[in-house]
Amino acid sequence: MQGARLRRFPFSGGGRSARPETPAPVEAPVTERLPLFAELIERAASGGRCVVLDFAPPSQAGIALFNDMHCRVDIVNFPQALASFKQASTAEDLVRRIRAAIPHDPAHRPNVVLCWDFLNYLPRNVISVVMEQVACLCAPHAQMHALMAYSSPEMPAQPCRYTPFGRDAVEIRPRVERMRESPRMAPKELERCLPGYSIDRVMMLRSGFQEYILRLKGAHSDAPPEVPEGVLTVG
Repeated sequence: MQGARLRRFPFSGGGRSARPETPAPVEAPVTERLPLFAELIERAASGGRCVVLDFAPPSQAGIALFNDMHCRVDIVNFPQALASFKQASTAEDLVRRIRAAIPHDPAHRPNVVLCWDFLNYLPRNVISVVMEQVACLCAPHAQMHALMAYSSPEMPAQPCRYTPFGRDAVEIRPRVERMRESPRMAPKELERCLPGYSIDRVMMLRSGFQEYILRLKGAHSDAPPEVPEGVLTVG
């Protein structure tokens, strides 16, 4: 690929159409039980060596949880990374920014990835590129946890902050001063965005989000994959 340009557009993520952001009341933190997160954590705790890639700002509770499990944790502060992705001017530049945002040590490849809600804030074609880069850095058959907004037509305009609350729940701090349209992506749609992954489990939560466990289909090369010219639209 020869320096493909990215068409400019508002980086509005996975919503079906652009809508003006509307004010919403600020909500207090809520604690929600995540059954699939609990299963993933129990398997990680009992499965020997564990390396976690966490797409959330660092928290004392999260560090304490993974220290207790004797896991190595690499952290990507997704809100900061998203701001960098928006500045990409070419497809190659976007890939470089993704690779720079994700810690990488070939001796410690993640076998657990905590995506939380960040996939909701990426356009579908950018989901594919970001998660292919994640796949390149992970151990074969790594597992991913993700939360996708589904039943509610709206979600916070900015990613929520997720903090582990024990091994089976999280404290969620939504930033709901503004709202935006939810992507409401069905499992088959998500699979089309993630050809390198398979869906192990999916569950509807009371919050209206679908909770996913995805599995990497196999080993991936360390080399950044080619990005077809004209596919990406990042602004």
